[in-house]
Amino acid sequence: MLHLLQVDTTVVATVRSYGAIMTNSVTMVVTLILCAVLMGILVMLHQRRAVRRYSRMTTSKMLSGGAVAQRLLRDHGIYNVRVKRVSGDKESCFNPRTMTVNLNDDVYDICSIMAIATAAHECGCAVQYVTGYRPAYMRLRLLPVMQYAAYLVGPVILAGVVLMLFSEGLVLSWVGIILLLLAVLLAVLMLRVELNAVKRAVAWFEDCGELVADDLDNVNEALRWSARRHLIDATSALMQFIFSIALIRSRK
Repeated sequence: MLHLLQVDTTVVATVRSYGAIMTNSVTMVVTLILCAVLMGILVMLHQRRAVRRYSRMTTSKMLSGGAVAQRLLRDHGIYNVRVKRVSGDKESCFNPRTMTVNLNDDVYDICSIMAIATAAHECGCAVQYVTGYRPAYMRLRLLPVMQYAAYLVGPVILAGVVLMLFSEGLVLSWVGIILLLLAVLLAVLMLRVELNAVKRAVAWFEDCGELVADDLDNVNEALRWSARRHLIDATSALMQFIFSIALIRSRK
């Protein structure tokens, strides 16, 4: 009889332990998700407001995005990168495989602050590639691998958590943690590359002498907004990683 009571006591303690872990985990998940969603919404709203504002503002010299791209590449002595106009819904980007800076209809012939900031940012990415900026090369090589790994992170971690709660196995959970860590590293790498591209574009605008002080301040602010989305991505990935580690440590 005493033996049965001890077993029942052990079972009750185990259930309470799992309940406490689940309660703390759910609280952490909800808190992290709410923080990430709130930050994402705030950044998105401010970014849209900034895009609308700077898309309506023009520079005193009426510089177009295409003209800025051509001038920036020429000033850096880069002649093997073409500036190309793309139509439709395609985003402006630098394509290292074709060595082209692709500018859409909202950038190429437009003389707004947003247009020239976007053009300069994409040309900053081109300058990174041509001058052998190592993080840019690393991102280019890791991106295809991480795109596939991103699809596996969620299912692997979910399966690992389920097994972790009902068994002693932690291997699958740690596999998910490793994949999530790679996602964090890639997000941080992309943030570093974006910030460097913004820095190069800002430096060029300051040196070229084409903009007055007010225009320069507006362009710099528009450029910084282009990198803040990647800051949110990196922060979100880091929060998920910290939560997953805390969950595994609480299970031990």
